[in-house]
Amino acid sequence: MCDMIIFYTFLQLLLPFTDGQRDLQQLGHLLVEKGGLISLNCFHSVPDLRRFEAWWVFRNVDQAPPKIIANLSTSVPQVTHYRYYAKHDSVEKAFTLTITDVQVNDTGQYYCEMFQVAPPPSGKRIGKGTMLSVTAPPSLWLFASSKETSSSPSATINCSAHNFYPDTITMMFQTTCLINQLTNEIQTSNPDGTYNHMAIVNISTENCNNSNEFTCIIQHPASQFKINRTILIHVHPRGEDRNGHLWMLSFILLSICGGIACSILLVLCLIKYIHGRKRTQEQNGNCASNRRLHCRQDSIVNDESSGNNIYYAELQLENLQQKVRKKEEKIVYSSVLYLNSGE
Repeated sequence: MCDMIIFYTFLQLLLPFTDGQRDLQQLGHLLVEKGGLISLNCFHSVPDLRRFEAWWVFRNVDQAPPKIIANLSTSVPQVTHYRYYAKHDSVEKAFTLTITDVQVNDTGQYYCEMFQVAPPPSGKRIGKGTMLSVTAPPSLWLFASSKETSSSPSATINCSAHNFYPDTITMMFQTTCLINQLTNEIQTSNPDGTYNHMAIVNISTENCNNSNEFTCIIQHPASQFKINRTILIHVHPRGEDRNGHLWMLSFILLSICGGIACSILLVLCLIKYIHGRKRTQEQNGNCASNRRLHCRQDSIVNDESSGNNIYYAELQLENLQQKVRKKEEKIVYSSVLYLNSGE
């Protein structure tokens, strides 16, 4: 029985507003972009509203049954539910509904209703409703098939617009030299209420040379300006020999490898030359510094008084002076000086 009473009360709220007095002021239309924030206001003219009940009712564009999204009263002047925040401002004499992270599915009519209890006379007051329109600008993708890099005289272009709302969209193409033919056009919907639109275009590159531009242009109500993307299509000249390309590529690679080999050989030769030069300098330095022998004529003394005919030679080894005494009959050998006592 209780369920029946609640269901009856709900129906009374959702029936066409014929019993109430339409003196709640609402804006007729608001526009917001998907993902944004919007506030809807509903003004009343009661000087001292002490007791009341108020509702925000939503009816979407698909004419589905309306639903209450916020319920206010004297004891509950503000409420938060999911993405909705509703409150009553007694100073401004307004009921406000704020929606965060607006989605495409929020598009529809929002009605404000109030039942005045005190001061008398009591009665139901309703607004004409605010139409909320949510838009989502498209994102444009443009890419070509792998045929664009081959010597084939044709290529396939895919131009697609994604996540836009409403579903009306205009797509155009511009080319330089290329001949295009629209082969397929598909429009699909997403779970969040947005749409995708894809067009497949076959282009002919016959009689075209070098790189040519292909531009896809879309126009949508959510965008103030046209959106366009351009892609370059590389065209091989007709009759071009692909083997010639391969030969040229091989020649370039061989040239690069030969240059690298020559550079390595030059570096090795330079290293060998520097190493040999350094080794020669070290040997010369060792001979000059480690063994030095000074032959001095005045240091050779003929000692005839002794009767032994002994010669003296002064040797300097590592800054150390020594005298070498040898008999006349013998031959004195040195690593540096050869002395013959018989001369």
